[in-house]
Amino acid sequence: MWDACQPANGCLAAAMLESVAVHGRGKTHIRKHNRLARVAGWLWPALSTLPANRQARGVGVIFLIFLAPIALVGIIWLAGPTNPGTIRSDLALLLSAFFSLALLLVAICARRWSLAAEHGRQRSDALTDLERLSHDIIISIPEEYRLPRLLAQYLPKMFPSGDLIVWRFPDEVLFHQQADWNVDLDQIWPWLAGQSGSSSYMPSEQLPWDDKPQRDNPIVIAPVLSNSQPIGAVYLSLHNLISWNRDSVERLIPATESLAALISSAFVQSQAYATDIRLERVSQELRLAGEIQSSLIPFEIPSVPGWQISVTLNPAEETYGDFFDLIPLPDGKLGLIIADVLDKGVGAALYMALSRTLLRTYAIEADSDPELVFFATNSRIMADTTSNLFVTAFFGVLDPVSGRMEYSNAGHNPPYLLRPGKQVIIQELIRTGIPIGVQEGATWNKAYVQFQPGDRLLLYTDGIPEADNGEGEYLTTGPMLELAKDFDLSAEELQARILEDLSDFVGEAPQSDDITLMILARDPLN
Repeated sequence: MWDACQPANGCLAAAMLESVAVHGRGKTHIRKHNRLARVAGWLWPALSTLPANRQARGVGVIFLIFLAPIALVGIIWLAGPTNPGTIRSDLALLLSAFFSLALLLVAICARRWSLAAEHGRQRSDALTDLERLSHDIIISIPEEYRLPRLLAQYLPKMFPSGDLIVWRFPDEVLFHQQADWNVDLDQIWPWLAGQSGSSSYMPSEQLPWDDKPQRDNPIVIAPVLSNSQPIGAVYLSLHNLISWNRDSVERLIPATESLAALISSAFVQSQAYATDIRLERVSQELRLAGEIQSSLIPFEIPSVPGWQISVTLNPAEETYGDFFDLIPLPDGKLGLIIADVLDKGVGAALYMALSRTLLRTYAIEADSDPELVFFATNSRIMADTTSNLFVTAFFGVLDPVSGRMEYSNAGHNPPYLLRPGKQVIIQELIRTGIPIGVQEGATWNKAYVQFQPGDRLLLYTDGIPEADNGEGEYLTTGPMLELAKDFDLSAEELQARILEDLSDFVGEAPQSDDITLMILARDPLN
């Protein structure tokens, strides 16, 4: 403020000495004028060396106003006048000039203090409005279309001393204060894209994005950043109704930066909200897909006299690629299917639904011949799909009366048939062909197995042997087979023991794959 109040080049001393010269009498007074000039030439440099900070400048002003009369008396004394009357006359003239200039100085300083107070009030109001805007953004539903409404509510009052425009690249204007005031956003953006901080420009300075130096208004511009990259800007053009200097313009930078940061935060919040909405919709769709899949799985296990059947399916996610089926067939036979689609997720779920539908349809139509069912299913999948998925499957047709089961194994984990005795016999029902959906025209062989009283068959997907405990160790089929050797356990009890052992092995590690287990047991003889 002292910069604005101080007279340039010693004008205060010069004015005082000029008053002496004008009102002086004769050559004596002219000589005194010259002597006074030499003294003033010494005094003014001393006054001009006052410290440049604001507090010292204020002290300098007070010194000039209240102690200058003493300095003037010293000047008169140093001039060495000989006539006391002349001293009183010169002193009166000097004091008159001093008080006139002092009043002018006080008026100028009062003006500057008033402007400083007004700038301070505006900054305080801007910060208050920013706080309110921030609060409303936080509590409102973070949808992008709401942000311009909130900006229109608060920004007109936030910077009353200027015109404001807020936009997001390339041309989405979020707020425009004056309809008849335009800014060439396309011209500014190439320069702004390389900026990471705010800038201010006085009317005398060249704008880095504009070749035309003619400009009347100070400008403050703050980039809106996302991941440290500009995505928009806050552009403030200040009115000339208020006298602006470099300090007063730069004091607006924190408010514009806070506004830019708040807008960036609103964008992040709205994007996160939109992502949450999309994820919720996807989650709902996945839950619906899981419910549809569950409806394809048999709700009830058929009751077959002399046999026990127990089956479970534990998906790793909301949708899954494992499935099983129990299909009543002509002549009292029962079809048993267990299958596993490569991969997980929605694609595998759709492939599972298609495979299950085709297998069930052809099982009823193909006279219960497993290899023909696989051939027909594979032909239809190869003709109707272009995905890289495939499905491993085991399809057995059981005659409960004779205990004979014909089967085909399309690349699936071999089921285990266990027969009790002094030494438990374990037989693998090996693969009879490749997975379904791999090769057009593929064929499968058919095999059969004969159940004796007390025999049990374990059918499973790879979620059991490949269960991971999180330390790189896998369960394998060994523990399952050891538990299956206890023939005192019913099919349901054995299933529960196998799943319990699997859970103990995995511990807190997440389930990595779908788990399906089917146990078929023939009752022993009484």
